[in-house]
Amino acid sequence: MKKDIEKINENIKLAFDYQDHDGWKDNSARYLDYFKGRYYPSATQTEKYVINTVFNFVNLIVPNLFFREPFIRVKPRTKYIAKKSSDGTLMTPTWRSAMLMESVLNKTLSDIRFEDEVRKCVQDCMFYGFAVLKLGYGIETESAPDIESPENPDDTQRIREEGIFAMRVSPLDYGFDPAATSPDDARFEIHRIVKPKDEVKDNENYKNTDDIPDEVPEEFKARLKNKEDVSGDFVTIYEYHDHMKNRIYTLYKGAKKFMRDAGNPHDFKGSHFIVLKLAGDNDSFRGIPMIGMIEDEAVAMNETVTKMI
Repeated sequence: MKKDIEKINENIKLAFDYQDHDGWKDNSARYLDYFKGRYYPSATQTEKYVINTVFNFVNLIVPNLFFREPFIRVKPRTKYIAKKSSDGTLMTPTWRSAMLMESVLNKTLSDIRFEDEVRKCVQDCMFYGFAVLKLGYGIETESAPDIESPENPDDTQRIREEGIFAMRVSPLDYGFDPAATSPDDARFEIHRIVKPKDEVKDNENYKNTDDIPDEVPEEFKARLKNKEDVSGDFVTIYEYHDHMKNRIYTLYKGAKKFMRDAGNPHDFKGSHFIVLKLAGDNDSFRGIPMIGMIEDEAVAMNETVTKMI
């Protein structure tokens, strides 16, 4: 019988190998290239006339799908609530408590920049067919955010201790049970995280980090001008959410021992991720990328105009 960590390593490989199923990963990269105006190989790009239909489409659809900041309305279920005081029991109007709770909730949404994260998710759906939002309560977190400084770059991870968080996760860094149709029936979900090696080794929550390999995903390397800059400086770890056992394991690829083995830190049982799909098969985990539906039209328009000019 296989050890738990061996089975988890197999599931991690299974989940991320599944990104190549039906060409999903390559298709998503191609759709993003269209968005950036790269419709042709670099050798012929300057000889072609480009009408960036995809860019126009995304910037038209996204603001129409997400056009205002979310607002939580709190309504009391009863008119009065009993409160004890030195004079006995008083019947206090509940609308005051409701107003206070409403203000606190909406202030919290603003503080964690929930609007920005959801807008990113809506845009992800255009290219990947689905989007991932990670939710939780930051007691012991995977990253140290700074939500007090709005001027920080968008990629600042906004998780703080003793506070809720909502964080967009790249679909490329999210693995799921290939047999599932949604997080609700998934046996496991995986969050792939790239972190500085020194930060991982210095983290008191982690153990068994001596043999962690210097490995980062190709997508991470592609964002850097000099790929050798990451050699030895960054490592990849996997946060494995086991829904069958209601536990979260942290490990690196091929590990013999867990870096961390912890129970669910939240009161609820189930997924810590929300998956958004705008269109698609209800029996398929991934949705249909909207850019895929207009790809032929966008490419044909560029070819036609190039020949005309």
